Amino acid sequence: MRFRIRAPSGTHTVTLDDNSTVNDLCLKITELTNLIEYDVKGGFPPQPLVLAELPSDTKLADTGYKFNGEQLIIASKEEPGVTQAKATASHSASMTNVPPSSTEQNSSQQKQSFAGKQSSTSSSSTTNANLPSLSRKPNDVESDPPTYEIPTRGGRMVLRVMPDDNSCLFRALSTVLLGPSLDGMTELRSIVAQVIASDPETYSEAVLQRAPDKYAEWIQRPESWGGYVDIKCIAEYLGTEVVGVDVKSGLITRYGEGAAMRAFVVYSGIHYDALAFVPDGCTAEETEFDTKQFPVDDEAYLEAAKGIAGMLKERNYFTDTAGMSIRCGVCGWTGNGEKAATKHAESTGHMDFQEG
Repeated sequence: MRFRIRAPSGTHTVTLDDNSTVNDLCLKITELTNLIEYDVKGGFPPQPLVLAELPSDTKLADTGYKFNGEQLIIASKEEPGVTQAKATASHSASMTNVPPSSTEQNSSQQKQSFAGKQSSTSSSSTTNANLPSLSRKPNDVESDPPTYEIPTRGGRMVLRVMPDDNSCLFRALSTVLLGPSLDGMTELRSIVAQVIASDPETYSEAVLQRAPDKYAEWIQRPESWGGYVDIKCIAEYLGTEVVGVDVKSGLITRYGEGAAMRAFVVYSGIHYDALAFVPDGCTAEETEFDTKQFPVDDEAYLEAAKGIAGMLKERNYFTDTAGMSIRCGVCGWTGNGEKAATKHAESTGHMDFQEG
């Protein structure tokens, strides 16, 4: 049998004999990843493979899981500093919800690519991996997110702020579509890659601005940002409508129309956040009571999403990439707008910019 392993260390192709056991697989994972403790998911959409509950001499063919031609997603459960020196025949592949790493949760540089644009009329905004990175101005929204009361539904809509990193879109979509997940962002990136690989006519080089196989490879990197192409792939694959609400323009964009349920993300120029409904009697901080998907025919939630966007606009929670003042964090150059910054980046190689 032949399959792929996708781990923090990279992607590996594995070939095992048909008589290989659970222990053989776990030793191979440790060999390739240097991990002793990890979680495993497989299939589409990825589901936990609870290998630790099986006898180690169980043949892979008898586990009930499919391996041949599949991709396994490996997520570390180890504390920083664990190395191959600890490797033994022991293994752990239990199903646990691994939270985002502290690096993802608290991005010290708080950078987000200029691209990641929501507009479905411009594919270049979602596929150019060499555009500069932009640091947003500080804003109090993260510490004091807006809420919008929906009295007829017994609660309120709340903004769930995503960290400023190149995965804000995938993190927001994972929040509203997958909920607590072993590695939701990795799952969604894998889904995009699979959809693009299976439909090269729709997702052609002209749309992606690179060969589909190259895009599929690129989008699975954790540092690659996403945009409308990726939202479309994910919404249609999971069968849930995703509504993008633009803070500056108020524009509503629907992806995956025709589904019974919908979820909301908010786009503020270079960043995506998620929306959730909190019932009366719960504080906004009690995220375990969040509802994040809603019937598509219930307009009350859509109006609430628009209301949240309006509040954010009043608080200047958006970035005007076309006309904003920008300063190069490398040489001090100043200019106005994304085009000027991109030109400066192309001529100098400088990729670190701050909103002026």
